[in-house]
This record gives sequence, C-alpha cells and structure tokens, in this order.
Amino acid sequence: MATAAPPANPAKKSNKLPAPLDGSQFEMGVTLGTGSFGRVRFATHKNTATFWAIKILKKAEIIRLQQVTFGC
Repeated sequence: MATAAPPANPAKKSNKLPAPLDGSQFEMGVTLGTGSFGRVRFATHKNTATFWAIKILKKAEIIRLQQVTFGC
C-alpha cells in the first residue's frame, strides 16, 4: 500500500499568539440570537472583511446570578 507524500512546502507554525481583538475592530450587524446572559451579533472585521459571530455577555447579570466563581 502506498502512502501519501508529505506536502512540498509545509506552512511554518508560529509560537506567537495572535494580536488581541476588541470591539472597535468590528462593524456590528444584526442580532443573531438572544439569551439570558447576552446576545450574539453578526459582525464584519474592518481590516480583513471576514465575518464573525460575536457573543456579547452581560457581566453584571452573570455576577449577580453567581454564575461565575472567583479564585486562583
């Protein structure tokens, strides 16, 4: 049985983390869904024109309902 040859020029893997994203880098669109802790919005990245689904959470509501634990 023959095995497939490895790719001629494999992509180099980088150990660097991608730059963090923030809300100012996106053009927000319509709301795709709503839940008890927030909503999901359709968004377009301003620099790359890629489409994203962004979850926007209500932090105060999550803390109020004790849905998060604190500690190390």
